[in-house]
Amino acid sequence: GFQNVNGNEVFYGRNKRFQSVQIGLAIPVFFGAYSAKAKAASIGTSIAKNDLNVQQRNFTSQYQQAIQNYLKSKDRYTYFVNSALVNAALILKNSRLAYQNGEIGYSEHLLNLKQVNAIKESHIFALLELYQSINRIEFLNGYPTTL
Repeated sequence: GFQNVNGNEVFYGRNKRFQSVQIGLAIPVFFGAYSAKAKAASIGTSIAKNDLNVQQRNFTSQYQQAIQNYLKSKDRYTYFVNSALVNAALILKNSRLAYQNGEIGYSEHLLNLKQVNAIKESHIFALLELYQSINRIEFLNGYPTTL
């Protein structure tokens, strides 16, 4: 083909072309640096695996604790619903009747009302603990929370 060399058109035929090939081979001179990088990467992988195992054990422990808290809260709430609130209603009823009939004074009636209120307050706290334990389990399960 024709090429422009110093302002002149020169024809390069078959006999004026380059006919050579160059091949290169790279041999690492400092092999220790490469092996050190590979070893460091291997150590990094081992550390990451150990961290993962620790995190999995922590999560399992947290989840088991959340389940135990839920079961305890559920039992406590069930006690209040099935027993304590029934007793509180009975205390309230008997105290009102006794106060109306003059069998007890105002101060005794007031103490009974405080006891009933304490039972109802404990019932509400038991319900709160139950909901919090359910929320903790849902959080650990990855359920989305909405505000």
